[in-house]
Amino acid sequence: MNRLTTTHNWRTLLVVFVAGMLVGLFVLGWGLFPVKWTNANLRDLREGAQNNYLAAVADSYAAGGNFDLAQQRLKEWTPAEARTRLDKLAARYGAEGRIQQAQNVQSLADAVQAAPAAAPPTATPTITTGIIQRNSSLLTLLCLLLGVLVIGAGLGLLAWVIVARLQQPAAIPAGALPTIEPLPTGNVIDGEIIGAYSADAEPPSRLTATTTSYRPPPPIPDTVSTLQEPALPVAAPASLAHEMPASTTLVPGKRLAEFDAVYHQGDTDYDEAFVVDGEAGAGYRGECGMGIASALDSDSTQATALEVWLFDKSDIHTVTTVLISDHAQGNPALHERLAEKGDILPIAPNQIFTIQAKTLALKAEVTSVTYAEGAGEPRSVFEYVTIHLTVYALEA
Repeated sequence: MNRLTTTHNWRTLLVVFVAGMLVGLFVLGWGLFPVKWTNANLRDLREGAQNNYLAAVADSYAAGGNFDLAQQRLKEWTPAEARTRLDKLAARYGAEGRIQQAQNVQSLADAVQAAPAAAPPTATPTITTGIIQRNSSLLTLLCLLLGVLVIGAGLGLLAWVIVARLQQPAAIPAGALPTIEPLPTGNVIDGEIIGAYSADAEPPSRLTATTTSYRPPPPIPDTVSTLQEPALPVAAPASLAHEMPASTTLVPGKRLAEFDAVYHQGDTDYDEAFVVDGEAGAGYRGECGMGIASALDSDSTQATALEVWLFDKSDIHTVTTVLISDHAQGNPALHERLAEKGDILPIAPNQIFTIQAKTLALKAEVTSVTYAEGAGEPRSVFEYVTIHLTVYALEA
């Protein structure tokens, strides 16, 4: 009995501990206190995010003409690196037909080249600063994980104490148990107590006066006839399904953000993401973006299908729509494999489609599509694709 009780307690403790860990990790660590990364270095950002930052600095310089401020904002790179990135970005904007932005970026690039070269910093402070920043980020992450573990363990211990108290049997006061009377000596036949007799004696043929008082046992109730089978659930007629009220329909409400996702042939491991914030004070709502869904001949620079996705923080799934080329449309095997990612649409200019999550909706418009020339199959590899993304909040 003690071994069974100990095993049961260990199982209960294990179940409660796992439940506490899950509550601490998902409810506290993911829902109430999610990890947020701030103050990231510009070098750690994606190329698309760096280009957006450089374009913003160039627009500010073109509007105010404050080169000292622009130079301060570009201190993450050396003048040569900044000039190279700005020239590359200006050439891209020029090819896309964004003349004003190309002029702003080129003007900032010329100003950086004309500025006197500053003394390069020593290598030791840079390395030391990078090590300190990495150690600080690692220490913050470890502290957050330790906090989640402590909270989860505390919740598990509290639940274990509550379960242990509920399972503890109540104390039985002395004298509450009935006393057990000793059985009378003799033989019992069909509930009848008769006096003992030896094996040589003649067994009694009938009850005699020496037999003790006899009371027949109560009749056994016919439990089979009195028990009733539980009623089985009866399926509702098919006609009633149409009479049930429909679920609440969500309609697009306030427009939260707009973005432009741009893909160029040659962008290795292209994956562009944008953060969606709510109204003032609402905070983080989710993310959206575009990436490569499939490449031709496993070459990451030869995209033959792109995926547009929407992530809603109140939902656990990411909704995806795959835009395929004409070549992918005519390839049944590739078409079937891409169908596992989400809905499939053949890409076309001026095409508009919608992706809906739990509380967010994404309206996407294909503004331009260009196929690369000289590929193995005609109209199989994208050279340039731009999609305008608009995110709305859904309202009941």
